[in-house]
Amino acid sequence: MENENDTQEIEETEEASEVAEEASEETIDWEARAKELEQKAIKQREKTKELKAKLAEKEAPEPKEKSSDYKFNTGDKALLKSYKDIQGADELALAENWMKKYGGDIVDDMLNDEVFNAKLKVLRDAKAVKDAIPPATKRSAGSTNDKIDYWLDKYNQSGNLDEIPQELRSEVLNARLKSDEQKQMFGK
Repeated sequence: MENENDTQEIEETEEASEVAEEASEETIDWEARAKELEQKAIKQREKTKELKAKLAEKEAPEPKEKSSDYKFNTGDKALLKSYKDIQGADELALAENWMKKYGGDIVDDMLNDEVFNAKLKVLRDAKAVKDAIPPATKRSAGSTNDKIDYWLDKYNQSGNLDEIPQELRSEVLNARLKSDEQKQMFGK
């Protein structure tokens, strides 16, 4: 049994020495690998500096400055009128604002832009609604002066302030004072 133990001890000792040799070989390999990687890093830094220098020389073109005072010339106005029937001060102002905001130089870009077309449609719809409503006349309701005149006449006839709605009382009284001043001024 001692021979077996001795043999095992000898084998273990041999294995330990082999492991130690391999470990020392590994450290040497790691040192060489570290030096190799350090050299690669130095080369990479040099390449990066060169590329940065090339990029600095080329310099990307500066973005166009947005013109704060863009005005359409006659040709642009003719194109706008023929292409989208853009006319009138409000529609031209919308187009000029778009050109100022997005710094466009090409009118075609604006005319094909979805946002511009949507805003133009909203503007035209609002204009159509405004044009469809008839102007106020004596017969149409909604005029504040007509209400005040009505309640002033009612107050003059009855002399009762309680008949007048609360929110119109001060205006009716002011109108009454104004009409009394005019009567005194002209002697009626």
